[in-house]
Amino acid sequence: MGNALAYHYYSRPALRNQWIAVGIALVLMAVFVVVSFRGLVIGMTEFGIAAVIGVGVLLLSLCIPIAIRKYSWLYSIDDENIESRYGIISLNVKSIRIKDLRNINVRQSFFQRIFTLGDVEFSTAAGGGVEVVFAGVLDPMSVKYVAQSLQDSYDRRRANAYRSLEENSR
Repeated sequence: MGNALAYHYYSRPALRNQWIAVGIALVLMAVFVVVSFRGLVIGMTEFGIAAVIGVGVLLLSLCIPIAIRKYSWLYSIDDENIESRYGIISLNVKSIRIKDLRNINVRQSFFQRIFTLGDVEFSTAAGGGVEVVFAGVLDPMSVKYVAQSLQDSYDRRRANAYRSLEENSR
């Protein structure tokens, strides 16, 4: 069970998971561009300037929460741990070791299935329920297979270590 990590998986919640907010932001961006361009060509009235500023403020008030929801989460899997980090200023980390992993669930709503998104839930035998959740990740079944293959790899390394101990003790 060497110290070198052979595999790293990093992800954040997909923007597709916020498809309504992203769609509204794109429409507002188009309105902002059209109104601004029209104002440059024809000339802006006071109402036009207020409209551009209003649409810009609405756009920012939508884009900032979208970015915060995306970049405040970081999910990672390596040879030893499965970790979910939340926070930009403060930090909350939930982690389980691969060797303690007992259950992996994938949950997908109707819209998540359409957009190939899902929530991957990890739990251990010691915990009473789900301990780490990767919410809104792209291709959740691949994430599940990565965790399962790392778990299988850990089990093989452990079995090989026991076998070599038995051979050395003879």
